[in-house]
Amino acid sequence: MAIEMRSATEEFCDNLVKEACADERAMTRHPFVQTIVSGTATIPQIVEWGLGQYRLVADAQRWTALGFAQLESQSERAAMLPSFIEEETGMYTETSSHAELVVDFLEALGQPRDKTYEASRHLRRRMQHFCDYTEYLGRCKPYWVYRGVVSLAGEAQFSETCKLVIAGLQEHYDVPESGLTFWRIHISLDDDHTSNAVQLVKGQLDSEANRDLLAAHVSTYMDVRYQAWLEPMLEN
Repeated sequence: MAIEMRSATEEFCDNLVKEACADERAMTRHPFVQTIVSGTATIPQIVEWGLGQYRLVADAQRWTALGFAQLESQSERAAMLPSFIEEETGMYTETSSHAELVVDFLEALGQPRDKTYEASRHLRRRMQHFCDYTEYLGRCKPYWVYRGVVSLAGEAQFSETCKLVIAGLQEHYDVPESGLTFWRIHISLDDDHTSNAVQLVKGQLDSEANRDLLAAHVSTYMDVRYQAWLEPMLEN
């Protein structure tokens, strides 16, 4: 019976990922990502979008740490630790912290590093709302909700998004290789992160209420992100 339940919850996660990837709000379908692919986005627009990405990446492990503290199971803590270490240090990819890799990307677009650190504290409304909502999930919801949402609605789509972004940046913006590392490493990393997330959250999905809760936050997360990523295309 336990084996059947695990299989059912894994299937639920797979279906949630498939639905999210097929949704019009998916990263790969997003209008702003498509402007990078087509070369119609301006450098200032890409920089603004990248600032929001930096803020999320720079803060994400603080929120992940809140979930780490919730986990009583040592084996579950051990399972999530490699991802945590990689994001903060770049140890396994022999790079650097992923937040600093985003700074490298923005520097390659012409923005000084100190400007990124300062400007990321003053995001526009929709991008700040996206960061705030992600922080809310980390601080106020059980860890499995935060981890499931960020992965099933985010990381599961990010590998293909990175491929699109790299192709657009290389073809239209002449971004040097030093500015592409963040995007390159996540092509493979986020597939692993998604699998890890499913293993961590599936044990919480044996009730309809929990499945509904996760699905609801996945949808809200995608909506908030969609609106945030539109913001660079809007007038200040």
